[in-house]
Amino acid sequence: MPFEFKGSATSLAVEVPNGKGAVAIRFPAAMSGTAVAVHGSFDGTNFFPIYNDGVALSIAFVASSMHVIRPGSVFGIPYLKLVSTTTETTSVNCHFAEIVK
Repeated sequence: MPFEFKGSATSLAVEVPNGKGAVAIRFPAAMSGTAVAVHGSFDGTNFFPIYNDGVALSIAFVASSMHVIRPGSVFGIPYLKLVSTTTETTSVNCHFAEIVK
């Protein structure tokens, strides 16, 4: 499921499939930033930075890399956006897996 940037530093929102959580994210060669902050929303309209234990959820990356996301970091947040350190024109793929109860 892609986060699309379309010439902005902030991606379009992605709705997390029901019963699933984000577990991995892949940054393509076309990414020009060096990190993304992860923002979340309960209503799909109002987005805020996600914090874990007082630390903003951010992923430092290099182009053409894949990163694991601890499922608990974004569990229960139905909408996600990525905010890059620079304007992007590409899509970032995110893998969602079923949350086992």
